[in-house]
Amino acid sequence: MGDVEQMFHSFHVNKEHRDYLRFFWFKDNDPTKPVIQYRMNVHLFGNVSSPAIATFGLRKIAEDGVSTYGEDVKEFIDKNFYVDDGLTSAPDAQKAISLINRTRDLLATRNVNFHKIVSNDEEVMTALPNEVRAKDLQSLDFNQDTLPTQRSLGVKWSLEADAFTFEVDLKEKPFSRRGVLAIVNTIYDLLDILHQFP
Repeated sequence: MGDVEQMFHSFHVNKEHRDYLRFFWFKDNDPTKPVIQYRMNVHLFGNVSSPAIATFGLRKIAEDGVSTYGEDVKEFIDKNFYVDDGLTSAPDAQKAISLINRTRDLLATRNVNFHKIVSNDEEVMTALPNEVRAKDLQSLDFNQDTLPTQRSLGVKWSLEADAFTFEVDLKEKPFSRRGVLAIVNTIYDLLDILHQFP
C-alpha cells in the first residue's frame, strides 16, 4: 500500500485554463497589504475535477512508460489506485519489491512521488529506503516490534495479523428505522466484507 505525495499539486493547469481557478488573497501573504487576484498553477484539493484529472495523469504516465517499466506497473496504476492511494498484493516479496521500485521510478520520471509505503512483509519493508516507508514504520525494528494497524480508504489493515479490522462504536439510538440505519451506516465497509458473513 502506498500514497502519491500531493497528488493534485503534481499536475499543472494549462495556462489558458488558469482563469477558472482564480482566488483572492493578501499580496505577498501579508494581511496588512491589499487583497489581490491569484491564479492556481496546479490542481487543488476540493476542486470537483481534480481527482479525475490526477487519475487521468497517473494513467497517462503509466501508458507512456509501459514499454520501459512493464505491463504489471501499468496494471497496478490503472486498476489498483483510488485517486492517490495504491493498494495491491503480490505472490512473493521479490515481486512486490520489484513492482514498488518500478512504479516509483516510473512516476519519478514526471516528478510524482509514490511514498508512505506499507507492507506486512518484513523483507519488502527492509528492502525499501526508510524515507519512502509510512512514518510509523520508519523507526520500527522489524525483527522484534509489533507491526501497527494501517488505514486506507476507511479500512483498517492489521499488518501483524494480515487481516482487515473494523471498529464498531454502538451509540445509544432509538430502536426505529432511523436509529438502526444510523448505527449500520457508521460502519465503513468499502469492500463489502461484513455482508459476506451471517
